[in-house]
Amino acid sequence: MADGEHSGETRAQFKAMTESTQNDWMIISQAAMHFSSELPQRLEAHLMLLKGDCGGFQVDRLEHSLQTATRAHRAGKDEEYVVCALLHDIGDILGPRNHADIGAAILHPYVSEANHWMLANHGIFQGYYFFHHLGLDRDGHVLAADDLVADLDANAVNAAVAFPADEPGADGDFREANQRVADAAAAHPGRIIPFCRLNPAAPFAAALAAADASGARGIKLHPVAQRFRPEGEECVVVVREATDRGWPVLFHAGFGARPLGDAFARLLDQVPDACLILAHGGRGDHRALAAATAGHPDVLFDTSIAALPDLVTLPPERIVFGSDRPYGDHAQALHLVGLAARVAGWDDTALRGVLATNLLRRIGPVSA
Repeated sequence: MADGEHSGETRAQFKAMTESTQNDWMIISQAAMHFSSELPQRLEAHLMLLKGDCGGFQVDRLEHSLQTATRAHRAGKDEEYVVCALLHDIGDILGPRNHADIGAAILHPYVSEANHWMLANHGIFQGYYFFHHLGLDRDGHVLAADDLVADLDANAVNAAVAFPADEPGADGDFREANQRVADAAAAHPGRIIPFCRLNPAAPFAAALAAADASGARGIKLHPVAQRFRPEGEECVVVVREATDRGWPVLFHAGFGARPLGDAFARLLDQVPDACLILAHGGRGDHRALAAATAGHPDVLFDTSIAALPDLVTLPPERIVFGSDRPYGDHAQALHLVGLAARVAGWDDTALRGVLATNLLRRIGPVSA
């Protein structure tokens, strides 16, 4: 803008901030207040820039924004929420790869932390419904092998079990994702222990055979994400396949799972010699799971994002260390295990078991 267009403005006189005076900053503050008062008009003008670009969808981004705000209003949401709904995609023009961050940053000074969190994370939320069609994790998490190894080094952890996130791929059988994990393990021998991920509700024989040939040491199953029952016939078949190979099966057993005690009791009735690892300390149904599996010493509970009161009720020989990276954090996971050891009074042998030997007894040695 040409300098003459501001000829009527009162302006600060300094050319370097070290030369500024209180009077200069009074002038600037008054100008900033006036500029800020016009923010609604600027936001409205920027919102109109969303008109006309459908981006492959059935309506353009402006109509989508108006639809979202209208639905929020009709649902009885308050004014702040409706404004967030209206402006949630306003960053699309300047930040197509991080538009949620832009909308959240604009509104952060004016909205609650809950609404700011909603704005900042809405891209991940909506991705749950389509990321898997693009071969991505539905929860929007990514962890490169090199970053995992660097994190292990930073926390003095020798090795980690790794498996695909919720990225079943176009065929829905996790075969491509399993191969990426196998390749990462080959590139970092002795540091990454590959487990494969399967969907018992879909054809899995070819994916299992490919994972076996690529060096998998276990299986990860997620009853919530893949919508199957642990006691269901298709899951029992997978567990039998793992047991025949001498592999443990790691189950999601955290939040979102239905009552699990009876389900796993019925699974173990059909495969009594199975080695199972119940993730998150079985916190989705901990008491029932602990009771149902009490007579099965090869059913273990991992510590990833687990609850301290749950861990201290278990014998340490039935616990294995887990962090759930990239959802969890190695440092916090180690801190949790340290707390559990102090509260429950584990000795050094028990602690070493939790951190390493309980798992190694089931999967065998890890060699570089």
